[in-house]
Amino acid sequence: MVYVAGDLNGCLNDWKKLICEIDLKSTDMVFLTGDVIGGDEDPIALLFDLMTRTNVFPLMGYKEFRFSECISKIAPDADKTNFYKGLDENTMDALAEFLKSGGRTVFEQYMELSPEEQESVREYLEEFTLYEELTVKDRNFVLTHSGLSDFDKNKEPGDYRLFDYLLSSHEPGEKLYDDRILVFGHTPTFEFGKKYTGRIIKTDSFINVDCGAMYRDKGGRLGCVRLDDLEEFYV
Repeated sequence: MVYVAGDLNGCLNDWKKLICEIDLKSTDMVFLTGDVIGGDEDPIALLFDLMTRTNVFPLMGYKEFRFSECISKIAPDADKTNFYKGLDENTMDALAEFLKSGGRTVFEQYMELSPEEQESVREYLEEFTLYEELTVKDRNFVLTHSGLSDFDKNKEPGDYRLFDYLLSSHEPGEKLYDDRILVFGHTPTFEFGKKYTGRIIKTDSFINVDCGAMYRDKGGRLGCVRLDDLEEFYV
């Protein structure tokens, strides 16, 4: 079976519950729509859990991109008291933006790691892909973090620019591919109206699986879809 789960944003407990809910087996595959890190729960422990799972494949989210960009500039021997030394103004600005957008917990936890653990995190993030193309039960799917900005059905999925994969959004009535289904997260479904709160949005041409796991106060939860039969799962 092939599953796609929405943005985890550090929600380790929800991830563990989802594994039980779908009865994840070693022969199954799970794709995550990016923004695995973020939020205030336990993003680094979540990353280390995912690292051990050879059948789980995270996509690059905007938060992973910014986080990787920032930590790649930090000196290997730096700690949480002096990490900023030697960083240029652009990196400091990018880091400030990342911290304000929900990245403070993951950054602080990262700086508590040993140099070897930090290196393993950086190497793991480098494995995240911008998109995936899958065929499951005669259905064709394209997976990205946020959809595809400036969408053109005649353009191949690999021909878009970096931020087209990371900062897009698609309205429920929008028509995309004729022969493929675009699957993504990034924008919590409750932002499209009360009737979508805590629900996956499925149309003929796309599926938004980001049900806002980190926004429990707004009715959000973790959503997942099984591509084999399009069955939905929630925790």
